Amino acid sequence: MPNTLIFVDMPSDDPAAAGRFYAEVFGWQNDEKPAGVYHRMVPGGQFPNPDGSDSQIGNLHLGIFDAANARPHPDRPASRPAPSRKTDASRASGS
Repeated sequence: MPNTLIFVDMPSDDPAAAGRFYAEVFGWQNDEKPAGVYHRMVPGGQFPNPDGSDSQIGNLHLGIFDAANARPHPDRPASRPAPSRKTDASRASGS
């Protein structure tokens, strides 16, 4: 199956607690790398078709990382309001 989603990253203020949640609620394997910093959640196996056979989806992984370690986008402007821009109409009127 082309363009199949297989990996998702998710920031969390508490990756260890988020890892425990997904392990307990969904039964996913909590692969700590290292604990509290990055948790790779592995559902395991292929997602089954309604008839029980393996689907073409593959094995989805959820990566939970410490939000404090996230880097801002390199082109992100500083945390201040953008300068106002005059529209063509306001320029023409002189305002």
